[in-house]
Amino acid sequence: MLLSNLHTHTTFSDGKNTVEENILTAIDKGFVSLGISDHSYTDFDLTYCMTREAEYLAEVKAMAEKYRDRLEVYRGIELDGYSEMPEREAYDYIIGSCHYIRTPDGYFSIDHCREGHMELFERYFDLDPYSFARAYFDTYVERTLAHRPDILGHFDLVAKFGMMPETDEKYLSLAREALEVCLKAVPIIEINVGTMARGIRSCPYPAPYFMKDIKAFGGRVTFSTDCHQRDNLDYAVKEIEELFRENGFKSAVILKNGKFEETEI
Repeated sequence: MLLSNLHTHTTFSDGKNTVEENILTAIDKGFVSLGISDHSYTDFDLTYCMTREAEYLAEVKAMAEKYRDRLEVYRGIELDGYSEMPEREAYDYIIGSCHYIRTPDGYFSIDHCREGHMELFERYFDLDPYSFARAYFDTYVERTLAHRPDILGHFDLVAKFGMMPETDEKYLSLAREALEVCLKAVPIIEINVGTMARGIRSCPYPAPYFMKDIKAFGGRVTFSTDCHQRDNLDYAVKEIEELFRENGFKSAVILKNGKFEETEI
């Protein structure tokens, strides 16, 4: 079983539990490793970002040392596309995500709530799902190439609230084009069950129909719960392992001994 999760939020951003509480839960669940990855600072939206980076880094380092004989703990960050690039030496890994679309009036979140997502969709894209999707995927590609993170985060977030024609070939073509470019730059992509755990969506990011594309484009997969509540650290892990196997993946990436390693499923 994939007993590792690199996408974990704490009370330093919008998580419900402390760094130590997440670590203790991971130990109880028999984890091999745990990555803490709070949201990067965004000066245009303080709703759920991290504002105490130095304190965060010190706390994760201290807890990693405290529990080093029981669990490998890594310092990560979920870097929004419009955040400034942090000092790479400070982090063991970076997840690159895109939570906003930039408009003439500023940055609009597509992740925070359905109402805000819908306002952006209606005001700037005239409820045209294809122009909305193109704007999102163009942004995702642009920011991925600018930051070159270690892991691609929740790739098709634009579909979060069910407003995309997800089975339509035009939408799929836009997504696949972006996916191929991003995987060439950053080969590791998370399969993220965060909205499944919160009852928003019935499938992970990216959606299962992209799994064969990920394989074809040479991508490597890692399991992620995008955990905001510690009980969900291993949410749906068996289902995602089965999804990997069904699509020809015999292993998935975890952080172990300080490096990304393939572990057999």
